[in-house]
Amino acid sequence: MKTKRRAIPIDVCICGILTATATALFPSCTIYASWAQILFHIFIVYNGRVHGPAEKAHHVLTSIFLINMRDWRIVSSLGLSQALYALRSILPGGPLAIVLFRGFGVPYMLLVLDVEPIHQVWVWVFTVYTWYTIGSAVAKTIPSDFDTRMVVFHAIGWLQGVSFKQISDMDLAAKILKVSKRKGRGLEYYIACPAWDPIRSVESIDDEEWRLAFSNMSVLIRRLGDISALEEMARKVLERRLNNGVVLDSEDIVRFTVEVFLLYVFGRKWEERFEIFVKASWEWRKELAVKGHADVKIKLGAVELLKEIIRQSEIWELFGEDWMKPEYFSLIMQPFLISPAINFSDVAVSLHEDDSNVSLLDTLRRAHPFPILERVLDIDFSEKDSMGNEISISKETHVIIFLDKQQTYEMSPFGVGPRACLGMKHALAILKPLKQAMKEHPKSFNPKSGHKWSGRDNDGVGTMAENFYFFGAIGNVLLRSFLKK
Repeated sequence: MKTKRRAIPIDVCICGILTATATALFPSCTIYASWAQILFHIFIVYNGRVHGPAEKAHHVLTSIFLINMRDWRIVSSLGLSQALYALRSILPGGPLAIVLFRGFGVPYMLLVLDVEPIHQVWVWVFTVYTWYTIGSAVAKTIPSDFDTRMVVFHAIGWLQGVSFKQISDMDLAAKILKVSKRKGRGLEYYIACPAWDPIRSVESIDDEEWRLAFSNMSVLIRRLGDISALEEMARKVLERRLNNGVVLDSEDIVRFTVEVFLLYVFGRKWEERFEIFVKASWEWRKELAVKGHADVKIKLGAVELLKEIIRQSEIWELFGEDWMKPEYFSLIMQPFLISPAINFSDVAVSLHEDDSNVSLLDTLRRAHPFPILERVLDIDFSEKDSMGNEISISKETHVIIFLDKQQTYEMSPFGVGPRACLGMKHALAILKPLKQAMKEHPKSFNPKSGHKWSGRDNDGVGTMAENFYFFGAIGNVLLRSFLKK
């Protein structure tokens, strides 16, 4: 006796085949194919929220089907439990409905894989047509200056019940940065802060923790003194490395950066054991760029060595035993070692690609290593943009500024206002000699060699494992946003 098949909504078949097709035919279209998959899922969930009970049930079944296709790169990266948490907000029957609908997942999967050949052809044709129709409809709703990265921010805002707004006018952005101090709970809070663990990033923390770090950082900078000495150190270290006759690749740029700052902050010449700071920078970079989990042992090894160096240095007297706390040793590890190691090797790629006559600041504006600024407005904001239009933004709005979307190169790449980069002068003191050396000895540099895990994907490389991790991390962000609502 044959088992009677359940009727299957055609878009269930479409979603399965579409995902399999994208995975099989376009494995190299990493970020773009994956963004399309996330957009498609958001479309399904959105329909479930705005239509009636029957429509909700239909799209819930579709979503559960997708969740069960665990080997395909789509909602599976969220993890089954996380996806079910997200579905609770759209199911008309709450947790009970989850139990009832959950049982349809496996039969749907089996039935879709058992479609007659003639039906498969029809579904393929209809899949292309449906995908084109949905894409066209979504594209019409997107402003011309909209950045696809805002999809994630809007999803976070929707789950938290807060408003996110992208600002692309740099004049307006500068005015907002001058009146705002808080970063809020966006990608920096959910991704950068955990990735920095076990250190605290002065750039990412907020509120009282940031105020303490800002005060202590100011004390440390005053103690370190003359910036011109740092520039001279950078020039001499570069000359010595270039005289060795070796072409400097990405890792050499990282090593050069760490060496100069250890010399400047502690007066310590390079030792073989300092290599762990180079290795650790790659681990932090990988997690900050959302490419994979960092090796915690390497991170902790770098932290322990830094503590030892601090204890033996003259700056020990500034904070004494407090230096052993994360909020204190991070004052050196993040802004003077790890962040420069990550950022300068990224910038070196851009410097090497740009014409030598392009200014350093213009290169930084064009290709900032981590080009997203996030701020929360503490006041109702109303100002004119560069076109003279009055722009009003409500208090508590999360403002997103993409530095790589600047139309005019006027705003400092180090930011403006109270949260501007405290290490701007130190960064320029090293980058100026580096740019000059590249201009004078272009064949002695190949910073793209060995370069990976950029915060803005300027290496254009992403493995399947890295993409899987990326979307798992984004799924985790959305889940945490939902749970904190």
